[in-house]
Amino acid sequence: SSGINAEWPLRPGALFVATETAVHSYKKVSDTNPIQPFLSSEGCGLGLSLLTDHHQYHQFLIAPKNKFLFFTVDDPGNNLPMDGTRSHIAWYRGCLVSVSFARRTMLKQDSICDLTIYDMSNKFIGFTGTFPPVKALLV
Repeated sequence: SSGINAEWPLRPGALFVATETAVHSYKKVSDTNPIQPFLSSEGCGLGLSLLTDHHQYHQFLIAPKNKFLFFTVDDPGNNLPMDGTRSHIAWYRGCLVSVSFARRTMLKQDSICDLTIYDMSNKFIGFTGTFPPVKALLV
């Protein structure tokens, strides 16, 4: 016995794992076959994955370069194109918070970041601003 059987939640659920080159989802299939991997060939960097709340049906979200990818337990999910490379993402009350490297930093010595808050339910940008280098997002 794997040990996962005894305490597995009654509701269907999954353990999501993101690496730099792949996304894995492990879910309970039956008592005789407790976990089954699901693979995606695209991964993300450190700090660029999260689990959404009930507003987005608890999807797993990763932010590889130039897009956001949403995953559910059984589905590779939607692809949301987004320009730029992100350094951090966070989820707060139905909103996606994204920090990306500002394009204008290529012209200057100083590093600056663009912070954008996307209202995912209403599909609009709630806030955008420029900040010095962001080290962490806590929500």
